[in-house]
Amino acid sequence: MKIMSVPNVVILNDGSRAFIHKQRGEVMEKIYVVGQYIKGETSNIIWHIQGVFDTEEKALEACLNERYFIGPINMNEALPDKSVLWPGVYYPFSEKETI
Repeated sequence: MKIMSVPNVVILNDGSRAFIHKQRGEVMEKIYVVGQYIKGETSNIIWHIQGVFDTEEKALEACLNERYFIGPINMNEALPDKSVLWPGVYYPFSEKETI
């Protein structure tokens, strides 16, 4: 499956690149973005990125209050070029479920 490797990156047979988790040695399929809601509604939300994490547990540790949210993103998957609701996003310390 692996043609050649660079630190933390492998080149797969189809020519694509995949990131390898440093400690676990497995291909990362998802990352977790932690953001802090600032203001706005639906398509006009302002938020600050607080970090990007390789596990949901680490993302949870970065959330400080009810304004922080976690949004998973699949690796190697193009995102839409228009505003959409973020699938899987949630506020761990709030009643809100999505942005």
